[in-house]
Amino acid sequence: MTILLIFSTILLKTIIFLVICYLLAKTSMLERELERLKLEKKLKKGGKCDRNSLLACALKAASMDLPFDPNLGFAWAVPYKNTATFQIGCKGYQLTLRTGRYKALNSRDVREGEFVSRDFVGDPIIEWITDDIRPEKPIIGYIAGMELTNGFRKIIFLSIQEVEDHALKYSQSFRKYKQTGKSSETLWASQFDKMARKTLMKSLISKFGIMSTDMQDAIKSDHSSLKIDFDTGDESIEYPDNSTNLEKLSEMEESKNES
Repeated sequence: MTILLIFSTILLKTIIFLVICYLLAKTSMLERELERLKLEKKLKKGGKCDRNSLLACALKAASMDLPFDPNLGFAWAVPYKNTATFQIGCKGYQLTLRTGRYKALNSRDVREGEFVSRDFVGDPIIEWITDDIRPEKPIIGYIAGMELTNGFRKIIFLSIQEVEDHALKYSQSFRKYKQTGKSSETLWASQFDKMARKTLMKSLISKFGIMSTDMQDAIKSDHSSLKIDFDTGDESIEYPDNSTNLEKLSEMEESKNES
């Protein structure tokens, strides 16, 4: 009887444990599904998005251990026609900091009167004005800079016109917006400042920085429509708005450094 009682107790505890594990797993699945539905609802306000492309974007963010939420500024999805495109925000570039090789990394706007000249290697010389009068000055360009733990430093600068020229060249929807003046799906139209800062930071890191595997994947996937074969795990990338190519931006900066 004693052995039977002990066995029954162990069996009962095992069953309770398994039930608790099942309920926790089910709760987690429901929470994820609710978050997905909320996100899908937000995206559909701007246009219908293919469900698989949205899921692929979420999986890509998860693989990089980045929060998939536009409110947090790390990674999110943006509707483009009938598909969801993967977006990395400025905060998403903290992926570089995970290498432990960066001492400082930032991008910001440059106001009228702050750009002085360029040094002997072509890097911009900036003299920041005081914060009390800075907001009154118009933005003339954007700057991105980094410093590695080994002492290497690099700063790049592009005028606001050069950044806009880059957006016009590589974003079809922004070109359409500039031509028609009508509302556009592109973030270049609604969040030009954030896109400019992000673009310079992307160019800086891809050309001069130390990139982890995740950072290389992030740069390759940014602004892309992702397609994943859930049976084989194969991934394909398309750029519906043609906005990820950094060659022109790098050429602009390179020509300045050589002049």
